[in-house]
Amino acid sequence: MPLFGPPNIEKLKQKGDVGALIKALEHKHLSVQTDAVLALGEIGAARAVEPLITVLRLDSGVTRIGAAFRTLDEATAAAFGKIGTPAVEPLITALEDSDERVRAVGVKALVKIGEPAVEPLVAALDHGNRHVRAAAKKALTRIGGERAKHVVQSKAADERAKREEAGRSKLEPLIEALSQKDPRKRQRAAERISKSQYVNVILRLEESGDYGAEQAVVAALKDEDEDVRRAALAALGRIGSSGATKALTETLDDGQQDPAVRAAAGVALRARGSAPPVDALITTPDDAFFASELLVACYDRTPRGEGFLMGSYSARDVEDIGRQLDALGGFELMLDVHALFARRRPRAARNLEMVWDGVGRWQG
Repeated sequence: MPLFGPPNIEKLKQKGDVGALIKALEHKHLSVQTDAVLALGEIGAARAVEPLITVLRLDSGVTRIGAAFRTLDEATAAAFGKIGTPAVEPLITALEDSDERVRAVGVKALVKIGEPAVEPLVAALDHGNRHVRAAAKKALTRIGGERAKHVVQSKAADERAKREEAGRSKLEPLIEALSQKDPRKRQRAAERISKSQYVNVILRLEESGDYGAEQAVVAALKDEDEDVRRAALAALGRIGSSGATKALTETLDDGQQDPAVRAAAGVALRARGSAPPVDALITTPDDAFFASELLVACYDRTPRGEGFLMGSYSARDVEDIGRQLDALGGFELMLDVHALFARRRPRAARNLEMVWDGVGRWQG
C-alpha cells in the first residue's frame, strides 16, 4: 500500500491481498471503501465476512443520505452474495440490528446468496427477535423456490391460526357478556365485538359452519336497551355476512322498532352499499324524526361524532338526506330536522350546517 494517497484497490485485488483490502475498509473516502468491498467479494474471502459486517453496521442508527452511501450498501450486499455460505450466519445475526437500513442490506445480501441461505432462514423464522423473524420471511419470499414458498405459507397459516385462536378465546367472554344484567356491560361487549379482530374471528367461525357468535349478536338487536341494540347493529354492519345483512334489513323494515335503531341499521347497510336510497327511507314530511335519527347514526360513525371532512363519502350521505328533506318540505323541514338533530348531537350541529351549505335555500 503506498505511503501517500489512496491504496490501489485493483492491484491489491490482483495480488489477492485480503489483509490490505480489509485495511482499506477503514479508509476515509467512501469510494475507496466501496471498491475494497467489491474486491473482497470478487475474491470471495471468507475471512472478510466480519470486517464487512462492520461496514454493514457503519453508522447504525444514523440516517445516511446520498448516492455514495447507497452504492456502498449495494456493494456490501453484492460482496456477501459472492462470498456465499460463510456469510449466512453472521448476516442472520446482523438482522437483529435495530437499524432498518442494516436489516434491509442484510436481507439483500441473503437473497443474493440464495439457496445456501434457505435452511438457516427457515430456522430464523422462529427466532426470538421480531426483526429477525420479519427479515427472514422477507428474504425467503424473495429467494423463492418450492421449499421457501412452502415454509413461508405454512408459517403464515400457523400464525393466522394462533391469532384466530387467541381472538376466539377473547371473543367467548364478550359473547357471554351480551347476557349480563348490567346494560352498560352488554353495550361495551357489543362495541368491542365490532372491532376488526373479533369480526374476523366471527367470519372464520362461519366459514367452518359455526354461526353461534353471529346469532348472539343478532339476538342483541332485541335487547331492551337502545344503546345495546345500536352497538349490535354496528357489529353486524362490520361483519357484513349474508346473515348480518338480513338482520340489518329486517331491523330497518320493522316499523315497530325504535327510530334510532332503524336509522342505525339503515346507515350500517348504506355503508356496505346494501341500503335503499335516501328517498326510499324518507318519504314524507312526517319522517322528520326518523331523518334526524339517520343523521345521528351517520355522525356516530365519525370520531367523537363531531363531523365529516367536506366531500367525503359519509358527508355525501348527509347531503343526500338534506336534499330529500328539501324536496319534501323545503327549507322549513330542513330547519325542523336540524333542530331535532342539534338536541341529540349539539357538538355536530355546526358541521351539519356546513355540509348542507348550498342544499336548497340552506346557507351554511
